[in-house]
Amino acid sequence: MAKRELTDIEKNAHKKLRAIWNSKRKDLGLTQESVALACGWSGQTAFAQYINANTPLNIEAVLRISKVLNVHPTEIMPEIADILP
Repeated sequence: MAKRELTDIEKNAHKKLRAIWNSKRKDLGLTQESVALACGWSGQTAFAQYINANTPLNIEAVLRISKVLNVHPTEIMPEIADILP
């Protein structure tokens, strides 16, 4: 099965996530494995799929990742601002 092309919104969210990850991981002492486990995923591969834009970010993933990275979810995906409390 062919992988679908990411939308512009998804591409933008992945770029933002990658930039946040690169700027915060050392200061927070995080690894891909530690983020994945904190998000409730079974291993590093799940988080790597998001970081490498192999899997489209969904709202649940954005919420989990933003909590671990100590950022507001809209810093990763501004488009979800209207649905957040």
